Amino acid sequence: MVIRLGLSLCFIISVFALPPVLNRSEEGDEGYLESVENEQDKARIFNGDRFDIKEHSYTLALLTKSNNLIGGAVLIKKGWAITAAWNVNKLKASDLVIKSYTGNCFKNGHKSTVAEIITHDNYNGWESNVALLKIGTNKMSRENPITISTSIPEEGSNVTIIGWGSVDGQKQSDGIVRKGEAEVLTYGSCSAYYGPQENFSNSSFCTKNTESFGPCFMDYGNPVVYKGYLVGLFSGSLSCADSSYPAVHVDLTQYKDWVDKTTS
Repeated sequence: MVIRLGLSLCFIISVFALPPVLNRSEEGDEGYLESVENEQDKARIFNGDRFDIKEHSYTLALLTKSNNLIGGAVLIKKGWAITAAWNVNKLKASDLVIKSYTGNCFKNGHKSTVAEIITHDNYNGWESNVALLKIGTNKMSRENPITISTSIPEEGSNVTIIGWGSVDGQKQSDGIVRKGEAEVLTYGSCSAYYGPQENFSNSSFCTKNTESFGPCFMDYGNPVVYKGYLVGLFSGSLSCADSSYPAVHVDLTQYKDWVDKTTS
């Protein structure tokens, strides 16, 4: 089942911004890829600011071979990227293309392939929503990896969230990368919004959404950065750009050892 999203005039999404779920055995590879491509027009960072990609050259776009946006990924060391597991758990490495060093993922930039997908063994919805991408044909030459932090920012700290997509959510993604600032909520504070029925994981932290800024559907896997270090990946939200519900991110500081061991 692919969750469809409806927008109000204020661009506030009033339904669940959770990942598309599709039974691959029922739809097959082509059916799943088609469902991903049909969701391209839902990709967005609401009201973020444009910037020179040189400032955050580790920011990667994950696309299908037919140039449709799936979500984001992050270059963490030479030959390796990291993304949200539910971006790729129904796909094969050969389905994917990585675009980098471009302000518009549908134009120009460096185009690399994916040789292998390694999803965390404990991945289950919110839990361990992380996957590594071993880069195959590597066209990256100017991109600089970002290091995963060893600690999560304190509550109230401002982090940078980066993502691709439409700013109004009503048209197809323009493919332009944007960023904005958001305030951190720790797992303890965030769990007040996400109860047991959502199976909210303590491997997550949150940032406050506002009615003018926030990551949303198909922004999964985009980086959350604090003081030059990677602290998280966007994982989902019950509502987008809505101050009633925070945005949820994978706490990558809890997976640093797994990443280092797997990519060594």
